[in-house]
Amino acid sequence: MKALLIALCFVVSFVSAAELQDLRDWYEAQIELETRKVLKDRDAMLERFRAAFLRLETAVQQEGNLDLALAYREAKTQLEEGGDPVLAAEPLASYEGYSRLWQTWEKVLSDLENTRAVEVEGVYRRFTQLLEKQEVEATRSGEIEKALSFRAEKDRLSEDPELQALLERAALIREARSAESAGGGAGMMPMAPMMSTLTRDMVLYFSFDRDEGERVRDRSPARNEGKRHGGRWVREGRRGGGFQVGEGERGIEVPNAESLQLTEDLSLAFWMKPDKLEGRRNPIHKSYGGEFAMTLEPDGRISAYHGIAGRDAHPYQGLATDEKRVEPGQWAHVVMVRNKERVVIYVNGESWAAAGNTHPVAKASGGSLLIGWGYAGQFIGSLDEVLILKRALEEKEIRGLYRAMGGR
Repeated sequence: MKALLIALCFVVSFVSAAELQDLRDWYEAQIELETRKVLKDRDAMLERFRAAFLRLETAVQQEGNLDLALAYREAKTQLEEGGDPVLAAEPLASYEGYSRLWQTWEKVLSDLENTRAVEVEGVYRRFTQLLEKQEVEATRSGEIEKALSFRAEKDRLSEDPELQALLERAALIREARSAESAGGGAGMMPMAPMMSTLTRDMVLYFSFDRDEGERVRDRSPARNEGKRHGGRWVREGRRGGGFQVGEGERGIEVPNAESLQLTEDLSLAFWMKPDKLEGRRNPIHKSYGGEFAMTLEPDGRISAYHGIAGRDAHPYQGLATDEKRVEPGQWAHVVMVRNKERVVIYVNGESWAAAGNTHPVAKASGGSLLIGWGYAGQFIGSLDEVLILKRALEEKEIRGLYRAMGGR
């Protein structure tokens, strides 16, 4: 950090003579420096993780559990092939020794990314201050084209989804630290720590942070990758990039998988911003009479369904919000939580509807998971941060997730 401050002083001393490219070169060099620091620390921790993981082998063998041994062997093979660690399959995922090791790894990654976000934010803010100073000086000198070039550079950075995601993360970290120092902060968790606590239970997570073409990568351990049949990636999601579906388009299809056949406890969360409300529309759909389906009603109410038909037919249970409704052109964070006793719909961290669960065990369907379209109708608008968990979140976790995902 001391070296960074020295570099900043050097730039300030000569900024009056610097052109845009000089400033850009300095900015990119500083960002690369911060990234290299994180990667170096990450690589060092990765080696320690691998060594600790390999030491588990003797303990796993002594358990005498064949399923556990096979899960360890599969995870060991993946690690030895040089790939990044991923959460191992059950029963290894629940094995105490591995569970502690994985949680430590996730915390290390979170801390490193938090550090990078804060450092990048500092570089970015100093860079924009220098751009603004140059813009003012150029304007006063009558060099309008030069002034416009500095303004355009600021606009370019404001449209960079990866940078904006880092800045949002840094802002959440500041909020959490401020809340801690004030003795409060319930639910004020930065994105990475919040998500790391949910990793084991994830069966699907689409962040839409990057344009991946027709392939949509699942960031959960289940690796339920999607295929885009229509719609498009956009820079302006709710948090970083997003997914937009236009009229007459289909969205994303995720092939049916055992991990998505959630018949008991589950949580489904996503951001949505509908462009219009005419007709019934499915932002998320698996099966009305099966695992789950979410419907945006023509009047802005939100409905959740599940049932015991195993297909889009009766018998099923439907739960709809009543007075509170979603408005066109506005982002809403929707969470549906189901356990054997209750079904609850939350919007923006608050409960909007709740009922007893009349079908404690749903029937699995053979249908694909559809995002942006479904049996009832095609969704028109934007979606972001689609997350599905194989457990029912508690209310305090839902508030924390809402804040971590960019809510206020």
